[in-house]
Amino acid sequence: MSCAEWRCLACIGLLAAGCAPAAPYYVEQPLARLTATPNDAPPEAHVDAARLPITSEQTLHNGMKLYVVERPGSGLFTLYYTTRRARDDVEFLPVFVADALTAGTQSSDGSVIYPVLLCGQPPSTHTTAEGTTIGVTCTARHFDEVLERTADLVQRPLFEPKWLTQVLSAEQESLARIRSRYWQWSVVSEHSGSPFEVDPEQIAKQLRAVDHAALTRAHRELFGPRDSALVVVGDISAAHVLAAAGAQFGSWGDFLPTPAPPTTSAQTAPKAEARAGRQLLVFERQREKTSLFVVQNAPSADSPDAAPFELLSLILGGNSKSGLLDSLRYRRAHVYAAQAELVPVPTRGRFLVLETTVSERTLSEDLSVMLHRLAELRTTPLDQAEIDGAKARFNAGLATSLAFSRGLASYLALAEIGRVPRLDEERTRFDRTSAADIQRVAQRYLDPDRATIVIDGTVSSLMPDLRRFGDVSER
Repeated sequence: MSCAEWRCLACIGLLAAGCAPAAPYYVEQPLARLTATPNDAPPEAHVDAARLPITSEQTLHNGMKLYVVERPGSGLFTLYYTTRRARDDVEFLPVFVADALTAGTQSSDGSVIYPVLLCGQPPSTHTTAEGTTIGVTCTARHFDEVLERTADLVQRPLFEPKWLTQVLSAEQESLARIRSRYWQWSVVSEHSGSPFEVDPEQIAKQLRAVDHAALTRAHRELFGPRDSALVVVGDISAAHVLAAAGAQFGSWGDFLPTPAPPTTSAQTAPKAEARAGRQLLVFERQREKTSLFVVQNAPSADSPDAAPFELLSLILGGNSKSGLLDSLRYRRAHVYAAQAELVPVPTRGRFLVLETTVSERTLSEDLSVMLHRLAELRTTPLDQAEIDGAKARFNAGLATSLAFSRGLASYLALAEIGRVPRLDEERTRFDRTSAADIQRVAQRYLDPDRATIVIDGTVSSLMPDLRRFGDVSER
């Protein structure tokens, strides 16, 4: 197989996985260097906005929103219930309440249902920093049953102690898995000068002490129609969905006075403290691979700077044509992947996090490359072809996700809790972004001389060399 064929297969694999692997590969030895050929030149990018689906919308008198997209022919539908109140934060209780909803409920006719199953399976429940989503994909003929059961579980849960034993047991596993997320929030927020501190052991102890009254009270505070929405996409008539959802949720009333709009993490973010230089957080532990992170500031999601900065992050990492990956992989053959991610941290704001996995012996060189790339973006305008290519890749990825009912339903649900822009905004938000806009936000938010660098791995032998990058704090 020729090098060109190998690269083609690799690109197809990355696209199938969502443009970049979920976690970087570990490379024990440097890769073989690749030499570009004239055949590798990318075609001229053609930027077309993804076509928006036709959505039927309705707001019930109690404030709950309904969204329906008809996708006839598949015989399936995807349903998501969302609420912006139940958000993960320092307190783990919103996560626990959302998971506890599926333990048992009371139907509208008074019968007890235990456990709550939708189409014979527990619904998929996720609580993030933006809100909670509860979803399921099922055959169209079961829609009315699934809708009724969803209405039951969010309005009339039964928090019986004997039922919650299993939920508590599973929650300990969930808490163990979420440690990695709290760890990320903790180290990333150190860039703001105000670390996000969470004690998983204390959270576990508090969960064991939560009684029926506390759960009921928390449910009433976190779940209500005014901050809720229902999204249905699939082989179902919009008229039927809107009528049935109105009947199931129309009589639902808020237990609390009308709440103020949920406060976003960016709105409550404390002002970052200016530091004299870089800080390095070193987590020395035996690992097969060494993870390297570089943290920078990022604008809030509702800022006018958000669109050009997100396009900047797409150009910086997460695709095979990024300048960062070109330097680390194709020129030096040190890594397989280099990613750029926008990470929101509750009450701290948003941060840009560059991540890669490196060999211990090339760590210093690779860190220098990453910092140099950040500095370069501040001083050197990007080529328009690179910008058009990033826009084309973004629109292609968006169009692919919207082509499937589950992907479209998921997007609409995440947009409702504010995790992603609404579709009409998403479709056009990069259209007018220019090289000057990208350089402006790079100059405003990127500052490699005051970066927070996180190193997680076996690097004790490198400590003298790492200190030339800035103040080192061993954890």
